[in-house]
Amino acid sequence: MTNLAYYLRPNGGACIIGVGGGRDVHSAILFGHEFIDAIDINPIFIKLLKNQLKEFAGIDGRPGVNLIIDEARSHLSRSIKKYAVIQMSLIDTWAATGAGAFSLSENVLYTIEAWNLFLNRLTNDGIFTVSRWFNPKNIGETGRMASLAVASLLDLGFKNPSEHIAIIATNNLATLLISKRPFTNDELISLRKKVIELQYDSLYIPNNIDNNKLLSSIISVNNMNDLLLNIKDMPINVNPPTDETPYFFNMLKLGNIKYIFEGSGSGHTGLGVLKGNLLATITLLILIFSLAALTVITIILPLLLKGEYFIRGQVSEKVFWSGAMYFSLIGAGFMFLEIALLQRLSVFLSHPIYSLGIVLFTIIASTGLGSFVSEYVPLDRYPWIYIYPVVMVVAIIATCFVLPYMIDKMINYEMIFKIIASIFVIFPSGVLLGCFFPTGMRIVRRINNVDTPWYWALNGIFGVLCSAVAVFISIYIGISTNFYVAAVCYLLVIVSLYNLEKGHDKN
Repeated sequence: MTNLAYYLRPNGGACIIGVGGGRDVHSAILFGHEFIDAIDINPIFIKLLKNQLKEFAGIDGRPGVNLIIDEARSHLSRSIKKYAVIQMSLIDTWAATGAGAFSLSENVLYTIEAWNLFLNRLTNDGIFTVSRWFNPKNIGETGRMASLAVASLLDLGFKNPSEHIAIIATNNLATLLISKRPFTNDELISLRKKVIELQYDSLYIPNNIDNNKLLSSIISVNNMNDLLLNIKDMPINVNPPTDETPYFFNMLKLGNIKYIFEGSGSGHTGLGVLKGNLLATITLLILIFSLAALTVITIILPLLLKGEYFIRGQVSEKVFWSGAMYFSLIGAGFMFLEIALLQRLSVFLSHPIYSLGIVLFTIIASTGLGSFVSEYVPLDRYPWIYIYPVVMVVAIIATCFVLPYMIDKMINYEMIFKIIASIFVIFPSGVLLGCFFPTGMRIVRRINNVDTPWYWALNGIFGVLCSAVAVFISIYIGISTNFYVAAVCYLLVIVSLYNLEKGHDKN
């Protein structure tokens, strides 16, 4: 089922994304491809195929077979090779998607930008093929595959995507074929004969009267507006993922949760995956509400009770709450920005682990430097007290716009250069971030030194709370939104600083 592309393109080069145990590599060998690049991000699989399981697998050492340890998108962005077939079949297990494990994590292989890259690495008549789980009672991943295929073709300038796409299914598996040029009549006849011979189901074949109606409504469009209009009222989210919202496996629509409990689904597809989406989302929401409740119970509620026990300095209530607002906002803004950087750079650096390491290293180093520098700069004095939050807002917005440009221009660079570029972009914002906490502490200590423990607590707990909120925003609104929310947080800091300065003048 996953090898249908080889029947139509039995010659030339093949690229396998996700080697696993080597099944797809054997398929490419069997059909006679001259050279095969097999890419897997997990070094364990490649090492097993080259060492302990070398004789059993029979792949390593074959003429023309090249086993590569790398992230596929990163590798192909640096490559100039062209392939007759690029295959990506079931590279993410249903066990993880069904449990909701991938619902809250980015997947950079299932976005318009990624598929544009794969299509550009095909020969003029090459085929990109993707296999995912299928349920005839639930359009699920198959529908999202179809919308992603159409959007990718439209984005590359193809006028009639329906002429380039075929989807075949059997039981709980569907295979998508995207041809770089329109399928010819001979190819369509050959494909139909093979489908009948192997007793498969044709979900969509160009000029076929038995096509699936839902999939046909997705595929038979000529522009992006029509595509989005046709999928708008579907009970699940089949919008084509982008690098802005790279969550292919999260198909849950918050306003239509009841759909998950309607109908029936079994096996490896459909409602099982959606229930996993729901479980993951509910877990995230429970975390958010739990953190919010703890914030209210342990911090906000005692402060609301007020009284001299909690506010023991000679300071007005307005000034005290302005200090609380300041430290809450910088805690929230810091985390919104950090999560946005992590998620945006996971695409650029090809793996969330690389993104986590580089972002955390740079943030820790740069904020430490910023904290040190703030001791020697009069940021707690007029007019600097109002200038540095504005500079922070400008830096956040600039970072939001610079990162996509950097990713687009440098995606095919070697990893060392991408790491250096990432550090260079993050570091200035990190230095500014490091100035806020020590500067705020100097300001409030001049007014009332007794209440600073509350400010420490508020800063910490709002940072933890907003880490979960930021993930939710990225999934259901978009990664860039977190940059804008962070910018708003630091813009509102000016209000609290104004009140704190007035309070200091009165004292």
